[in-house]
Amino acid sequence: MEDLMAFFVVLALVLFVVKLFDEYFDKKHLPIVLGEVIAGILLAALLKLLNEELFNAGVSILYESFSTLGIIFLMFISGLETDTTLIKKSLKYGMSTAILGSLFPFAITFAYITFTLRSIELAKVYSTIAIATSVGITVRVLTDLGALNTTAGTT
Repeated sequence: MEDLMAFFVVLALVLFVVKLFDEYFDKKHLPIVLGEVIAGILLAALLKLLNEELFNAGVSILYESFSTLGIIFLMFISGLETDTTLIKKSLKYGMSTAILGSLFPFAITFAYITFTLRSIELAKVYSTIAIATSVGITVRVLTDLGALNTTAGTT
């Protein structure tokens, strides 16, 4: 029960701080997702320094589940907002962009993890996460800027 309460405390703190960063980045006309990423990094470091037990409860399976659901909903919403006629027009360039946009984060992450941690299994996992993250952040930035349904956005 304590883990569940700690989780909700961390979740409330994360939502509050992320909302503050959202408002600030929106007023500065910057991509809101950038503020969310910075808020997440700062909060993770701060929680780890202040209270490791609270940090561990915050990154429990419940927190991981919420983040997975967030990625699924982000991709679902972006799919709903995408104009299929624009995709057909930019298919030629879109395929090369998609392939390079997946291979580049995978290769860089794979090489880094393999050389630093000396684990191919971990490198595969982190590299796959890097692909999903890069695509998700790109879609989010384009959505925030209202550019998802442009030729560049669909490419």
